Amino acid sequence: MKKRKANYNSVQLYKKLEVNAQCEDTRYYGVFLYGNKKQRRVKIDPIRYQKKVGKFNPAQLSIINSRHSHYFYPAKVEYLDYNINIFFEKIKDIKAEWDNTYKGLIQREQERVIKPKKVVPADDYNLMCGITDYDESSMWAVMTNLRNEIKYKDEIYKIVSSLYSQFFHQMASRIEAITIYVLSKNGKNVEHFDRTALYDYAGEQGTARDFLNYKYHDELYCIWHFIKHNSISTYEKLKSKYPEVLVDDEFKQGYMAYSYVKFSEDLILELLNGCSEFFKEYCSCVYHENFDEAQWNYDDYFLKPVDDEIQMLRDPFGLSYY
Repeated sequence: MKKRKANYNSVQLYKKLEVNAQCEDTRYYGVFLYGNKKQRRVKIDPIRYQKKVGKFNPAQLSIINSRHSHYFYPAKVEYLDYNINIFFEKIKDIKAEWDNTYKGLIQREQERVIKPKKVVPADDYNLMCGITDYDESSMWAVMTNLRNEIKYKDEIYKIVSSLYSQFFHQMASRIEAITIYVLSKNGKNVEHFDRTALYDYAGEQGTARDFLNYKYHDELYCIWHFIKHNSISTYEKLKSKYPEVLVDDEFKQGYMAYSYVKFSEDLILELLNGCSEFFKEYCSCVYHENFDEAQWNYDDYFLKPVDDEIQMLRDPFGLSYY
């Protein structure tokens, strides 16, 4: 009965708004504001909203149509009220920094190293002076070119490995920082954080180590710990779990760990994408959040296109005084 009455009242309201051409009222679009300034919320009349703003897809309709009232009440206020979106946006930012900054920086630094010019027997001073014959100078040219090529490649490798290592340190640190933030935000004591605080706090399923994409998060940490600590123990742990990311040469104490890792863009993106999927699993299990639903089931998703439409009516040429 209440639902029918609400529907009747809404129809009467829409007629009044249509007659008076009150297109700057959010209710005209099926968006109703309630609450106070400190906590403003919205409720949606789905039929009116689809008529004036846009159609919902089948997945959205399956959730919206499961409501028990005339209006649909979004689950959250803002996009970042979902934990999964906090993780997703941070990883997206890291990817953008890779694409817009570090990827080009690595390329430019490689190009900055001058490739050695190949020498020929005639470049041998001893040949010109008659001290050595042509065969001896040919051997000199071969050996000189080989040494120069090794030196050139070694310099390139050091620069590239160092820059990859810097980015990797920052990437892993930012992922850990946002992890601590989300756990703390949800009431977890993270004063002394380690990965156990994350993995063992996985709700009804027990441990995050059983997640399909756990491998990527674990691999990120194993590489990070190795290049951060430069120790035999972290090397052995990485080698036992993910030997494919290491060069064939055996690590020796005192050497820089980053030069033993096969850094590449593929590795960076694989770990970032894998961690993104890991956090989707984590938030689904621990916080009962669905990633696809988190992209739309919040107040601002419904309110923004309405506000944009109203702003267009008020200022069609975009000539606001500010």
